[in-house]
Amino acid sequence: MTKTLKSIFVLLIAVVAMCSVSAYAAEENTALDAAFANAIASYDTTVDVTEFNMTADEVMTAFLAYLDETPRNFFVSKTVNCSYSTATNKAKELTISYNDSPEAINAKLAAFDAEVANITALVDGSMAAEEKAKTIHDYFIESCSYDLTYTARTAYDAIVNKTGVCEAYSSAYQYVMNMIGVPCTTVSSDAMNHSWNVVEVNGVAYHVDVTWDDPLVDGANTNTTPYYDNFMKSDAEISVDHYAWS
Repeated sequence: MTKTLKSIFVLLIAVVAMCSVSAYAAEENTALDAAFANAIASYDTTVDVTEFNMTADEVMTAFLAYLDETPRNFFVSKTVNCSYSTATNKAKELTISYNDSPEAINAKLAAFDAEVANITALVDGSMAAEEKAKTIHDYFIESCSYDLTYTARTAYDAIVNKTGVCEAYSSAYQYVMNMIGVPCTTVSSDAMNHSWNVVEVNGVAYHVDVTWDDPLVDGANTNTTPYYDNFMKSDAEISVDHYAWS
């Protein structure tokens, strides 16, 4: 399955440094994420990032990583700008844009949260983690249709609108699994133009590709019986037809 390419970073710098982006300390990352979260919660369009002593590229990379880790922020644009000091080459202010008005976003968040509550109600504390993973895997396959227009990309699309490309499936699965207490991340392969999930069960990481387990028949979304060819697979097992993920 395909996924749309990530949005292009819009840089407000004249020259992109040739060296790799340097890592920043964990405590700085936490504080920066908090700054992002506070801004988004208030629908602020700018974030003062001077205190973090980072380049514009580093700030924007961190912001996009934050969005990938927080699928509920589906309403935030992944095209971002960041101003910088010409004297120090350090970032000054990140500009954030939103895909809708605050009023419309609030309505969408209410619908999103209500539907997530319905989905998480499918599992309970008596279930083992793998059973929970299977239940949510099956839910999305039985409820969602792959978006053959390739435009539905967010967790909102998969959870509320019941359609999406792999990016929507994987972000929705990630969000719901974390909500029910099973650690889950999204991995992607630019070489494959595809994304899927990794879940942690009893301290062991397994791959789950909900998109590829959602059958298409003759190009149509007519089959809702789940496949399990890509469920709870080790690195070696998933590597049969998945590659170059990060």
